[in-house]
Amino acid sequence: MKALWRDTLEKPSATSVHFCCSEEFDLLVSSGLQLYVATLVEDVSSQALFGIIAEVLRFPACFGSNWDALDDCLTDLEWLAPVGIVLALRDANRACVENSLALRRFLASWSEANEFWLEANRPFHLLFVCG
Repeated sequence: MKALWRDTLEKPSATSVHFCCSEEFDLLVSSGLQLYVATLVEDVSSQALFGIIAEVLRFPACFGSNWDALDDCLTDLEWLAPVGIVLALRDANRACVENSLALRRFLASWSEANEFWLEANRPFHLLFVCG
């Protein structure tokens, strides 16, 4: 299982959103793959989501905490490792139930950014860790 996830996440792909259970995630962490990990809160408003993503992906201080600024930052990321991005969001099952609107908008931003990174041939994956 560890090899399957690692192989998937180390390559650019049109499919950039994935789901796994906490046991699979623990195996992935032990594989040594570079991960950016955040824990979602139950009441994940847009503003809370901006803060979580900005912190874990180390957005610049000028980040505007709005959807346009998020879109811009997700297609920049020059300050992070050049090998690719794997963002893991823990406790996703609770957050998805509590505020699906903010997460749906985030998924749209992520998918759009993935198109950019796919053209650049860089992995760009979002992993929802449930359970």
